[in-house]
Amino acid sequence: MKQKILILIISFLLIPELIFSLTLDEAIKIALKNNFEIQYQKHIVNSSKIKLKSAEALKKPSFSVESSFTQLDDSKKVKFDTPIGSQSFKISEKNYFDITTGIKWNVYTGGLISENINVAKLDIESNKQSLLEKKLDIIYKTKIAYLNILILKSYEKIALKHFESLNSHLNDVKNFYNQGLVPYVDILQTEVKLKESEQLLTKIRNNIKVAKTNLAILLGYPPDKQFSVNNINFDIKKQIDLHKLYNLASKNRPILKKIDAEIGKLSHLIEATKSGYKPKLYLFGGYKWSDIDDEVNDKGNLFIQAGLKFNLDWDKTFQDVNSLKEKLISLKFTKKDLNSKILLQVKKSYEEYLTAIKNLDVSLSAVKTAEEYFRIIKLKYKEGLSDNTDVLDAEAMLTKAKMEEKSNYYNVIARIFAIERAVGGKYE
Repeated sequence: MKQKILILIISFLLIPELIFSLTLDEAIKIALKNNFEIQYQKHIVNSSKIKLKSAEALKKPSFSVESSFTQLDDSKKVKFDTPIGSQSFKISEKNYFDITTGIKWNVYTGGLISENINVAKLDIESNKQSLLEKKLDIIYKTKIAYLNILILKSYEKIALKHFESLNSHLNDVKNFYNQGLVPYVDILQTEVKLKESEQLLTKIRNNIKVAKTNLAILLGYPPDKQFSVNNINFDIKKQIDLHKLYNLASKNRPILKKIDAEIGKLSHLIEATKSGYKPKLYLFGGYKWSDIDDEVNDKGNLFIQAGLKFNLDWDKTFQDVNSLKEKLISLKFTKKDLNSKILLQVKKSYEEYLTAIKNLDVSLSAVKTAEEYFRIIKLKYKEGLSDNTDVLDAEAMLTKAKMEEKSNYYNVIARIFAIERAVGGKYE
């Protein structure tokens, strides 16, 4: 009984990893959850949220403890004359210790604290938009990686059919040779083409493995994760409104919203920098203890004080403000340039989509022509009206036409994905 259980356990361990079916939507969800680049950007957002809490903490009172030990060359005395003679009293011991503890509240900082809080809030928004842009990028890469597997799988089917067709043709050639209808060289020629088709099939299958590894890495899986993909049922629309695409891109692209956030950050940073030439008002209250004079019995005191601070490092603050203003102007031009580049990306994707549609129509017609040509050549060969080279060329032509048709079909879908990437989401 124990041996049977052991054999069962060993057999279970030797079973290869189960292959699961993965749809495109599932792949996108997994990528958004597991992709390393997205995880990195999420932590950047979390970091900026913590920075906001840090900036807001300055609105609250701060607690401080300060102590010191002082050693002088000698105790300090004050001498003065009186009617009965010269007198003196000690104002400081040679060695003394003091400690001050209290709470400070910044009543007015010239807008420094409030503006830094605004900067921190916009930094969160900026990083969130970077995360959204990164998600769009990963979604697009995932779609293309998934699509590449489908393209190669379609190539595999065509190449396998090509191999089977050549193998069948080789049997026909051998029969014709045995009947003395064709020379032996036709057998050799067909065998060479058969080997070439086998090599092509092997190459395609290896490329499928590489394509699956690429998708697995995008999904955050181990490189050799086993899965299968499902075909995509896609409604191809030949009419797309280009101006609608322009409007969507200018409205939706997170990278443009990120620039807006960065512009806002700079505006608030300018105001925060201006606080450098404004006075600061604070209240400070607490307890101070000192043994600077041993003869004083009450060495500790409660206190409260109001302070006004003003500091100006020549024209440094003014120059810092002017520098930030120039940077703000530069950033506004950056947004205009970026918007133009995005519109160019939209235009390029749109034109490539139209080209792909035309290429698909041509390739569909080419497949029909190649199929008819192959059928005629095959019949003529059996009647002795064409040679083996004609048959092999027609077979190769048909295989190429079928592969180009599949390539163009999936390229149309890829161009739609590119349009969605350019506009920042679905264009419908």
